Amino acid sequence: MGSTSAGPDEGSQGVLSGYFFYEKRRKPTVKMKLSIAIAVLMLVFAAHTEAQEAQTIEERFSKFSDQLKEMSDDMTVKTQDLMKKIGDSEFITKTRGWFNDQIDKLKTKIDEGFPGQ
Repeated sequence: MGSTSAGPDEGSQGVLSGYFFYEKRRKPTVKMKLSIAIAVLMLVFAAHTEAQEAQTIEERFSKFSDQLKEMSDDMTVKTQDLMKKIGDSEFITKTRGWFNDQIDKLKTKIDEGFPGQ
């Protein structure tokens, strides 16, 4: 009687060898079940930790509103600074002066062309 070909009905040696074969095959599933259980516990712990840190919808909207207000205030200040820098630049100052001179010349020509009005 060979131990590898013995089935459960072939006497005590077959049953014994079948038992050992069954045990060897069964142990990895137990280890696998343990590793899956550990992974599931870690996921539950992570979800629990996030749930404690989670905010209510009202808190999220309030925080979002505060962030939008802060961002708009910051953009307002930056835009005002930029406009001031642009307005004070030499190019803009000279261009503004040139346009004013051209408008003054145009007004003078119109006044000369239509006297008395």
